[in-house]
Amino acid sequence: MMPRYYGPGGGLAASLGQTTSAPSAPTAPAAPASMVRSEDGGTALKTAMTVASTLASGALAYHGYKRNNSIGWAVGWFFLGGLFWPIAVPVALAQGFAKPRVKSNRRRRGR
Repeated sequence: MMPRYYGPGGGLAASLGQTTSAPSAPTAPAAPASMVRSEDGGTALKTAMTVASTLASGALAYHGYKRNNSIGWAVGWFFLGGLFWPIAVPVALAQGFAKPRVKSNRRRRGR
């Protein structure tokens, strides 16, 4: 009988005494204390970020509508608030939250 060169347990590796099994995968490091999983399987931090993003989206949509009197701007601020709320909320507060935009420059009006 001829040796099995291409099957499991045969071939050059078997004749040299080597195994063909793959090495085991490395183990994952332990999760940091701030990322402790809650009972429902999600993380508390992820839940808090989702709630903050949702609240900011609604508030910034209101700001965009009241500031520009436009549904388009409300939709834009809504998406901006959902994606980049840590940046968008301070910008809205600096603009004056939900205050209408001044459309003319008061200094040039008298010229």
